[in-house]
Amino acid sequence: MGNIMKIILLSLTASFLSTTALTSLSHAADVEGSNVNQNTMEEVIVTANRRQQPLSEIGTSMSVISDVDIERGQYSYVLDALADVPGVSIAQSGSFGGVASVSIRGAGSGNTVILVDGVQLNDPSSPGNGYDFAGLDPYNIARIEVLRGPQSVLYGSDAIGGVINVITKTGGDGFGGNIFGEFGSYNSFRGGANLFGGTQKLGINVAVSGISTDGISAADENDGNIETDAYKAFTLSSKVTFRPTDIFNGEIITRYSDNRSEFDNFGPVDGDMVAYFDEFMIAGRANLDLLDDRFANTISVEYSTIDRRNEANGVESFTAEGTRVNIDYLGVYTPVSGWTITAGAQREETKAITIDPNSFSINSLLGEVAFTQVKGLVLTGGLRFDDHETFGSELTARVTGSYTIEETGTRILANWSEGFKAPSIFQLTYICSFCGLTEPTAGL
Repeated sequence: MGNIMKIILLSLTASFLSTTALTSLSHAADVEGSNVNQNTMEEVIVTANRRQQPLSEIGTSMSVISDVDIERGQYSYVLDALADVPGVSIAQSGSFGGVASVSIRGAGSGNTVILVDGVQLNDPSSPGNGYDFAGLDPYNIARIEVLRGPQSVLYGSDAIGGVINVITKTGGDGFGGNIFGEFGSYNSFRGGANLFGGTQKLGINVAVSGISTDGISAADENDGNIETDAYKAFTLSSKVTFRPTDIFNGEIITRYSDNRSEFDNFGPVDGDMVAYFDEFMIAGRANLDLLDDRFANTISVEYSTIDRRNEANGVESFTAEGTRVNIDYLGVYTPVSGWTITAGAQREETKAITIDPNSFSINSLLGEVAFTQVKGLVLTGGLRFDDHETFGSELTARVTGSYTIEETGTRILANWSEGFKAPSIFQLTYICSFCGLTEPTAGL
């Protein structure tokens, strides 16, 4: 089975959410917090179990940040919105555009799965499979779902601390658009434009956004560092949804992001250090509903790549490229009212290029059963089997429960879940020669 990291966590949470006592919503609509009312929970649809459900049926600790929350908070970065979420920690180096990481419940950034419209963006070329949140723009986002605690049964390796799923907006009936611009200190500008529309058969949403600032110097001016560290970012995204028949629908999602940030490093005063971060993803999904909508089938093909490059005084000093390909099937079957069976299969291939190219794959099977026959009670139990090409196999499990007392709106949540982390490509291949090692650091 190898040295795959495995973490087992038990989470028992009693949440007392009285609908009569609550009058407002927090920026992060927290399932456990005191600022979510029963009506909101019924209205918000989430994908915590990889299928659409009312928030009131979720047995996992989670928060939802809506587009209204983002607009009210006037967030310029997704990082700003996540900073308000319970259990989430933010770390960022330097000034604008500096490398930023997010951890959930104390787990490192490499132990958090980041998704945009369900497409995983964790960087295979980073040492721990982490993700740099610095350039993630909140414009055109419909909601952000944050799942706390191990989620490996549904999301596989790296989902030890939790999962962050950023969901963008979808086009609908009619046509429209919007445009905005902001100016601020340090010669800063942020703007964006969005076009959306469609019919009952076809929906399109296209958005472009960007930010530019002269920034500030992260180095001490008393040491002669008087230059500013500029930052520029550009994002283009699109989502096309189609429903040719009542039982068949699908979507095609694309996203491109180009970021350039200057930073201070060891060496000469006012050194010209620049970091480039380019990101691209494309995904296609097809959904087929059978047996009078009791058997939903989804096939997904997803591709994402991240290119990183540093320059020191005009000379390239570092390059890395990470690529991820995911082919996934998920079936959700409701044999009778009150019972739901979820089953899926997945193949993931990751590739990293720093000095030499290296690639690995993981094949996975998962299954989960949900019981909702008793009013107010939701129980789920699931298993997942992952087979890593090099490092062997792992079995993870989880059990969740949620009970709502209708008279008071009080909810009680409980869950027991396992999480595991397969070693990254860096950990499998890097040999620390100056440390005196002759084998890769896979055991770290």
